[in-house]
Amino acid sequence: MKIKSFLILFYTTLKMFIRDRQTWFWSLVIPLLILTIFGLIDFERLGKIKIGWVDPVANDLSQKIEKSLEEISIVELKKGSFSKLKKDLQEGGIDLLLVLPSDLPAQLPQNNPSLAPSNEKTALLPSHRSPTNSAPPTPSQPAGKKTVSLPSVKIEVWYDPANMEKTDPGLMLVEQVFSQLNLQLTGQKPFFTLEQKSVDSRNLSYLDFITPGLVGMMIMQLGIIGVAMTLVRFREQDILKRLRLTPIKPSLFLASLLGTRLLLLILQAALLIILGKVLFDLHLQAHYLGVVLFVILGSLTFLSLGFAVSGMARSLNMAMAIAQMVQMPMMFLSGVFFPREGFPLWLQRVTDYLPLTFLAEGLRQTLIQGVQWPDFRANLGALLIWSLVGFILARQFFRWE
Repeated sequence: MKIKSFLILFYTTLKMFIRDRQTWFWSLVIPLLILTIFGLIDFERLGKIKIGWVDPVANDLSQKIEKSLEEISIVELKKGSFSKLKKDLQEGGIDLLLVLPSDLPAQLPQNNPSLAPSNEKTALLPSHRSPTNSAPPTPSQPAGKKTVSLPSVKIEVWYDPANMEKTDPGLMLVEQVFSQLNLQLTGQKPFFTLEQKSVDSRNLSYLDFITPGLVGMMIMQLGIIGVAMTLVRFREQDILKRLRLTPIKPSLFLASLLGTRLLLLILQAALLIILGKVLFDLHLQAHYLGVVLFVILGSLTFLSLGFAVSGMARSLNMAMAIAQMVQMPMMFLSGVFFPREGFPLWLQRVTDYLPLTFLAEGLRQTLIQGVQWPDFRANLGALLIWSLVGFILARQFFRWE
């Protein structure tokens, strides 16, 4: 009897769940969305050694060296000027910086050198040593080989001592490439020598990277979900409808709601930053006015999106589902938890325009990197445009009943 009752109730609740299309639809969509996002991330690319490449001569020899590095699967070359790439090295955008001399000859003294390292796996073994100025080992002199006196070519290798987990294997890899080149010149001193130089950098941690993104994510979640759920609940309880019958202007009520939420977001962002500094020694180098501007514009953007979501939803469950659909992609694709360089290039271009991307990168610039005005105006201007877009969407979709 009990088993029969259980089966009847089980069948009844199952029918109730199936008839609640919103619930089972979103319970499937959200996990599939997360699976798709992580499937698009190339985690192997995040583990590559990123080498800056400064080539002032662009002749045959420099192009052969460049090709030999590009053929190594774990190496990713980034070309540019010395000043720009050195700044990237200091900020953690690249792991090493190779600078070729302006007097690099166009050809090696010996024809058809093999430029690829003999064993790529060897270059990945960490040496656990601090880099020092060193040259690749001198090859032995074969019997009967005439020694040719040639001036050595000095290659500058810049590294960041705060990033030794990538610096050590990167230096070993570069040394092996140029050792193979020197093996083509047996019977003389090394043709290529590596001069290692360190950059002055702040020893930033993963916490320094993630904290600005977490502040932005908090603003997004409280702005969208907090406002949307509150307004939908007010509408279901007919509070908004009755409010229109009172002497109080409804627009004044909404403005007060917006103002209190904005104040709370600013205070919560400040509290999160202070706790990060006090408890975890966050490396702050803040442009405080810039931080405040980004927090205010980010809050206005996501609060207005919360108003829009509340107008689209007819119930609390639907409001939560729509809010998750809006914020979930941004949470994982805007560079909050890991750099966006691991995404396919087309996805990087798409995520360049997400509001949380502008907010997270702007907070990172003004809170951690010490970027001064007007260098962060691009992210600030983009966020201003998004706040206007959010206001337009709020006016379009918000409803009182």
